[in-house]
Amino acid sequence: MKYISNIPDLITNIPNNFDLAAVIAAIISISASVYIFKATPKYELVYNRYTSLIFPLFQLIEPYLFKAMNKKVLSNAVDLIEQNKMFAGNQLIYISYICKKNPCQENFDFLCSYVSKEYDRCCTRLGLGKRSISYKVSKGQYKNKIMLIMYAIWESFIYLVILISFVFLMFYLAKLLKDSTGIEIIPLTK
Repeated sequence: MKYISNIPDLITNIPNNFDLAAVIAAIISISASVYIFKATPKYELVYNRYTSLIFPLFQLIEPYLFKAMNKKVLSNAVDLIEQNKMFAGNQLIYISYICKKNPCQENFDFLCSYVSKEYDRCCTRLGLGKRSISYKVSKGQYKNKIMLIMYAIWESFIYLVILISFVFLMFYLAKLLKDSTGIEIIPLTK
């Protein structure tokens, strides 16, 4: 068996009909497809978790979200999680355990934070849309003002990135159209 000692010899010995870019694109495409398939939760699982645990838990806790702890509400929330352990997940089971063991304001806020995030996440996955910032402000559903401001900045940043990407795409498509047809839609140069 002949070994090639350096990379330039390896590259020059590739047959002419071998398209390296097509192979790399195929590998990236297959890898992305497998990742997306495995990372995307099944709709039925998210729906069942939402209907049997997350929505009832959110409905129970919402009036007290990030407010003073109510021991009865906390006890009912822990019981609800215990009854639906199948849909709870490891982190919610752990939060339930620490709330049951030590019912204090800090643990209640931890539960509120998790329920708030998980409710919005499930709503987004099911196509229901998450609660707006104005809703959270009017209901007082935020841990502290710093977290609310950071959340608003993050949401604005995402929209800004999308807008800038769209503008660059439009300029790129205009340049591509000009190069291929000679038609100038947006005057890029004077």
